[in-house]
Amino acid sequence: VILIVLLNRVIRSQTRMNTKLEDALEKATAAGNAKSDFLAQMSHEIRTPINAVIGMNEMILRESENRQITEYSENIKSASETLLKLINGILDFSKLESGKMEIVNVGYDTVALIDDLYYMLAEKAQQKGLSMVFDIDRKIPKTLYGDDVRIRQVITNLLTNAVKYTEKGSVTLRMGCAETSGGSCRLHISVADTGVGIRMEDMDRLFGSFERVDEKRNRNIEGTGLGMSIVSGLLEMMGSRLEVDSTYGKGSTFSFYLDQSVIDEKPIGKYEPGHASPGREKAAHEGKLCIKGADILAVDDNEMNLTVVKGLLKHCNVTPDTAQSGKECVEKVLKKHYDIILMDHMMPGMDGVETLNELKKRDLLRNKTAVIALTANAIVGARDKYIAEGFVDYLTKPIDPDKLEAMIVKYLPEEKYEYVGSSQAEKAGKEDVKEEKSFAEKLEESGFNVSAARVFAMNDDEFYKEILGTYVEEKTEKLAAIKKFFEEKDWKNYEIYVHSLKSSSKTIGADELSAMALSHEKAAKEGRVDDIISGYEELVKKYEDVVNTIKGAIG
Repeated sequence: VILIVLLNRVIRSQTRMNTKLEDALEKATAAGNAKSDFLAQMSHEIRTPINAVIGMNEMILRESENRQITEYSENIKSASETLLKLINGILDFSKLESGKMEIVNVGYDTVALIDDLYYMLAEKAQQKGLSMVFDIDRKIPKTLYGDDVRIRQVITNLLTNAVKYTEKGSVTLRMGCAETSGGSCRLHISVADTGVGIRMEDMDRLFGSFERVDEKRNRNIEGTGLGMSIVSGLLEMMGSRLEVDSTYGKGSTFSFYLDQSVIDEKPIGKYEPGHASPGREKAAHEGKLCIKGADILAVDDNEMNLTVVKGLLKHCNVTPDTAQSGKECVEKVLKKHYDIILMDHMMPGMDGVETLNELKKRDLLRNKTAVIALTANAIVGARDKYIAEGFVDYLTKPIDPDKLEAMIVKYLPEEKYEYVGSSQAEKAGKEDVKEEKSFAEKLEESGFNVSAARVFAMNDDEFYKEILGTYVEEKTEKLAAIKKFFEEKDWKNYEIYVHSLKSSSKTIGADELSAMALSHEKAAKEGRVDDIISGYEELVKKYEDVVNTIKGAIG
């Protein structure tokens, strides 16, 4: 009897304990869901105004002919992108923590991926005076199968950190094919720098959430402290792990192995930035997108977002109709057929999903209208979610102009768009084409970074030539000011003018002069007068040489 009583007590105690554990689990689950909901809402609320800032700023960059305003606008773009990266980092961390991060394997062009990495980081490295080395194995297969988006994210994070924490020397990306067998390739990827390095006692904190090692020394470095945690989590999901080798004060090397399936085993050969990327070549040949005879409707409750979409599409010679609610969208579709509807998700009244369902219910999409979701909500499983709801595709906000154009081309009939760059070149006389090609070739032979300069000029050689002409015209006044403030030892104003020389030289592709001007700017800012004096004559001579080279090239 005593044993039975004791057993019953144990059972009741265990039952109470189980109930408490279940309650605790429910509360923890509810708290986790609440956090995910909060992050989703936060994503929408913060990304929406950022979308407006980046979108409106993009229009300034495209339309402004004032060089000073353009420079201000470039700074806005940089700061906005930094803020967006911070938000995306927090959201990625949330996805990893909840176990809902997606790995989506597709076939991808190896060289295109490497090109993207190069162009994302090369300019930042150059601005700090760092050497950017890409040591790529010739034997890597041309086309692999894996999640190139996450691979790019991992390597970009490592390269960005390397540039951040390196003040002089180099940052090196090495990518090799460790072994190939049975249709698979084991990539070995490493990022090495000559930066500050990591102390042994800080190694354990390296992958912690919201942790930043050597905080006192690195207090001026931007970031949330989530980067390495995200990298580690993504690699684990792809069946890999990050190895770290670091010497404090001398630099670090981060490396990992990654197994990928092989689609096209043809070797990539010698890697040269931009020379083998089909996407970049295609964009350069196609020129400006021109939409003709297409009807597009943009739906968003935020008027600023509609202004952004209208501004971006204006560049493609089309003005979309707009609606500020689901109800207004339905009313407009009742009266007119649209080829494409860009539909915001979160709207008061009928949201985007409910509006889409209403359009389907009324059979208003029968004429092959493509409804594309616009969303600032970048959290868990977005693509699958919107496709499942019936959208043909989706775009995240802030809207990337290139992605918007690519999306429109994807869903418009071929007869409703064209790329006008190539046709305009054909219409131009042969002598004009030869002249344009000739001036660019002359500059390239003289050491100008023409490919980078063309990006600033939106791949428009006539515009590039105008910029070069303006640069030459400004030389007399700008050089006189630099000489004046040097002779007066007015280093504050000297700094302002060499800063301007740095930026304008960068824009036209005179990278060597830009780097020299940057060193003078830093010296003036830090009061290193001896360095300014010792390099002054060389700077002036280089400036004059650059202007003379331009005059010889453009006539």
